[in-house]
Amino acid sequence: MAQQISAFPPVPLLTDTPEVFDPKAVTWNLFQANTLRPELNALATEAETNAGTAQTKAAESLASAALSEDWATTTGALVAATDYSSKEWAQGATAASAKRWASDTGATVDGTEYAAKEYASGSVVPSGSAKEWANGLTQESAKRWATELTAISGGLKGARGYAIDAEAQAEIVTSAANFKGQWSTLTGDLNVPTSVLHDNAYWQLLNNLADVTTSEPGASGDWAKIPLLAGNATGAIDMSGFALNIQWVTKNTAYTAVAGDRLLADTSAGAFTITLPATPAIGDEVWFADSGANWATSNLTVSGNGNNVDGAATFAADVNQGNFATVYNGTQWVIRLAGGVV
Repeated sequence: MAQQISAFPPVPLLTDTPEVFDPKAVTWNLFQANTLRPELNALATEAETNAGTAQTKAAESLASAALSEDWATTTGALVAATDYSSKEWAQGATAASAKRWASDTGATVDGTEYAAKEYASGSVVPSGSAKEWANGLTQESAKRWATELTAISGGLKGARGYAIDAEAQAEIVTSAANFKGQWSTLTGDLNVPTSVLHDNAYWQLLNNLADVTTSEPGASGDWAKIPLLAGNATGAIDMSGFALNIQWVTKNTAYTAVAGDRLLADTSAGAFTITLPATPAIGDEVWFADSGANWATSNLTVSGNGNNVDGAATFAADVNQGNFATVYNGTQWVIRLAGGVV
């Protein structure tokens, strides 16, 4: 508590009579000497002490402010040799900061775990990032399950592969469902989709006929032989597992095909030519699919090997992810589209 000044005694006045003035003057002088001066000196000492304390507190406040600033903004080093600042924890590169947990790629943040960005779009997470699971080529990604033409896992391939298989057989299946019996028993007109039995084989009609008796399966290009997987003693067509058992083979260099081939033609390493069989039978087919999605850049050339392909000696497939079949009609190879333009 601050020093208090004692109450002053009566002050001698010029108007006082000597009898009153003299005692007051003595009392006042004694008060100044014994009370007022010591109290004023004590107040001065206390003020000096308080000034020193204030100066010390001000210096401490400045130091605290500087330390507070360090705790708030210092980057690249510990604050007070104990911990990192708010800024370092938020966006620094030294600590496992929020920024690093959000955006580091290529390695773990703390030696054990990866940042959110690495899990989202990186390439070093052992189990694969979200991006790799979405459209990577090394994982069983959504993209591969959507577009892969060959087996990915457990003998299963992508949806596009099954779609091509299914589309490639759709006309055959439809024709089989419209089976008309022995060709030799039919007369009059006959329209697609239709299948018949002739010479112990099943045939798919490719063109509408005004008179079926004028177009014999095996001798006319109006028919394609159905490549059955199996038959039974009654002559009925066994289509069980048909599309799923079609085998596609990858080719990335020149190759001479055989009838019935299903070829994944990958031109990613450069354009090349596939040559069709030299002595095809009516109804022979060879199927093609762009497994590298690169035909537009590096064309796949299909050579007729002495027979025309759609009126020319060769055919150029130049649309990415195209797929088609070449079918021999007795005169030339014709193109049949199957999901995608070529």
